[in-house]
Formats: sequence, C-alpha cells, structure tokens
Amino acid sequence: MEVLGHLPNLSILRLSGCLFKAGELHFQKDAFRSIVVFDVEGLGGIKSVNFDQGAMPELEQLKVTDACKRGGIGFFGLDILPSIKEVLLSVHFKMDRAGTELEREARLKEQFRTQLARNPKKPILKME
Repeated sequence: MEVLGHLPNLSILRLSGCLFKAGELHFQKDAFRSIVVFDVEGLGGIKSVNFDQGAMPELEQLKVTDACKRGGIGFFGLDILPSIKEVLLSVHFKMDRAGTELEREARLKEQFRTQLARNPKKPILKME
C-alpha cells in the first residue's frame, strides 16, 4: 500500500475484500495525494479505515459497498477530508434473530452521517 500511496498519477483506487483479510487500513498524511475516487468493496476482515489529516487531499468521491458483512467496520477521519463531495454507502447486513446486524448497520450509517456533517465541505451522503 505504501508504494501505491506515492504514485503521482493514481486517481482511482479500488480495494476489494479479496485483497485484505484483517486489521485496519490507515491512510497517513501525504499518502494517495492524487486519488479522486476511492472505492471500497467487501472488506469484511477489515476492522477500521482511518484517514489522517492530509491523507487523500484530492478525494472527491468515496464508495463503500458491502464492507460490513462480517461484524462491522469503522470509518474515521471523514470529517477532515478536504475535497470530499460525495459518499455512496451501500451496505446490507444479513438479518439475525437478535437484530444485532441491523443495529450494526444503523450505527455505521449514523457514523457516516455524523462525521460528514462535521466536514466543512458538507458532502452529500447517498445510501442504498
């Protein structure tokens, strides 16, 4: 990831669950400076995605698809992404008897709403 983060002409980054099995994705300052679109799909093994101040300074669109099927995931630093205009969130948890999966889905959506509301760019959140 570190090598990819310093490619000067990389404008679209798509990460899929088959690439990562556990842990976190942590985007540090000055990493992925030219990314405009970041597409996250099926990262069931990832526990968190963190953006530091200064990471992905050109990011305009974040797409999150089915990133939470195995126990949930947290996104942090959405409020400090300086160029973000739009977030597309399409996550669907499987129903369980206790309703815990639906609670996780609701918490994730609220996490996105709360962070994006604090972002000065006031990005649009679209949920499916």
